Amino acid sequence: MKGPFSGSGKGQAPGVPPEYGVIPMKATDKEGFLFILPWALRHSGAGVDEVVGNLVREVRRDDRMQPLLWASEALESQPCEIVWASKPLIEPLDDQRPIRAMLAFLVRLPVDLLRLTLVVNRRRIRVVNIHYPPASAVYWVLLSKLRLFAGTLLISIHGSDIATILQSKTFRRTFWRFVLRGADEIVTCSRRLAQEVRRFDPDLKPVVIQNGMDVDCFRQTSRGELHFLAELENTQVILQLGGFVRMANTTVLRKGQDLLVRAFESLAERFPEAVLVLAGTGPCLEEVRQMVESAGLSGRVLFPGHVPHECVGTLLGRAQVFVLASRYEGFPIAILEAAAARTPIVTTDTGGAAELIEDNVTGRLIAVDDVGALTESISDCLINPIAATTRASNCYSRLLRAFTWQMACQKYLSLAGQSVVSGEDVRQGRGVGSRTS
Repeated sequence: MKGPFSGSGKGQAPGVPPEYGVIPMKATDKEGFLFILPWALRHSGAGVDEVVGNLVREVRRDDRMQPLLWASEALESQPCEIVWASKPLIEPLDDQRPIRAMLAFLVRLPVDLLRLTLVVNRRRIRVVNIHYPPASAVYWVLLSKLRLFAGTLLISIHGSDIATILQSKTFRRTFWRFVLRGADEIVTCSRRLAQEVRRFDPDLKPVVIQNGMDVDCFRQTSRGELHFLAELENTQVILQLGGFVRMANTTVLRKGQDLLVRAFESLAERFPEAVLVLAGTGPCLEEVRQMVESAGLSGRVLFPGHVPHECVGTLLGRAQVFVLASRYEGFPIAILEAAAARTPIVTTDTGGAAELIEDNVTGRLIAVDDVGALTESISDCLINPIAATTRASNCYSRLLRAFTWQMACQKYLSLAGQSVVSGEDVRQGRGVGSRTS
């Protein structure tokens, strides 16, 4: 590793998934577009990682700016040039040791701001885009306010991040207001998330840039084989993909697998060939497995565990219906993938789901926690497969028309003054969040 903040200087490493690494790296004097995540980017198909990986690819395809990725952990493969941070920035907020964390932050602040200034100048960084903002986003806000960074600062909100911020109190709430107001633009991936941002601070005027899908790349990389598919022959597959985790500070499952199991109790009798596939892993997996056993459905519910991203398309193609029973989402990548696979969709009305799914037109859209509606909607897809297929085709057409990563990237570049896309087509109004002084 070359020093605390230096580019890797290497070409694309082997093992970068084609959907991220289709364009070879090359030396360039272009201005930099720096993407920042609070964790190492792993090519897992998980929501925020998927967003950043695809935006990186599209910035490279656009070819006017050089995408860069902030990394404090050396991984074997990354989709673009790396800005190494061998000494991670200090997080100023710490629940366990709040005073100690803040003091450490303040002591090291002058040196860290100098280091960041050197990074900005050396790599000619014009845009900094922080996704799922950690508390260390404050460094970039301060850098901007002190005029040590003259480019565009974008903060992208994805769902759980604003949910956590909304629960903050007193000092933390003031801190996050300072951070979010310090960005040139706040970006959310759905209109509903934009409402949550405004609920936190009515002066903020977030820009909505929805997540997208590259259908061609999705098809090219959806060639993996799954050994358990043999068990699904001559069955009607009801599929959900998602982690078995709780919503923050609650006891309920975020992805609603418990709701789907309850719905399947009714469906199992009416559809003897139906099989429920709950793919994913997480700390609450055993809890759901026990629910299935208690309901006497062990032979009808399959838990395949983690499904590699290159196999998701294969699995979706085998399903008669894809179900997202979530209680909370930002803009679920899973329904975009289901749309790309032309699989009929049943989803709860959470996050940006309603921006893609119109009930009885492009899928079935139901209220959160409504087991009766969930049961009826799945039943409708199984009883009326022709109508379900028609809705899936409509959804696919809407996906191609309005939800692509190229569109999303152009809107991001527009915020930095780099695109032919009109700013009025992107933002819902400029103001605070838009940066305030």
